[in-house]
Amino acid sequence: MAHILDADDIEAKAIDNLAEDLAKLTGETKAQATAKALADRLARERKAKEEAAQIMAAAADLRARYPIGAVSKADMDSAWGE
Repeated sequence: MAHILDADDIEAKAIDNLAEDLAKLTGETKAQATAKALADRLARERKAKEEAAQIMAAAADLRARYPIGAVSKADMDSAWGE
């Protein structure tokens, strides 16, 4: 009886093909190329998460220093010197 490939088999084959292609391009072993690619991706993801946290902190700081609320017509007139 023939083996029917399931989604996990197909995904594993795709991963293996990617690792093999990367190894050929870099001259590294599949394990080396994969480990380096994963380490690079992990570093990018950590940096992105850190930068997002910095942006959120800066936004919170701006909200605290410059409250945003509804502006009345009287406030607008006053700001324009009317």
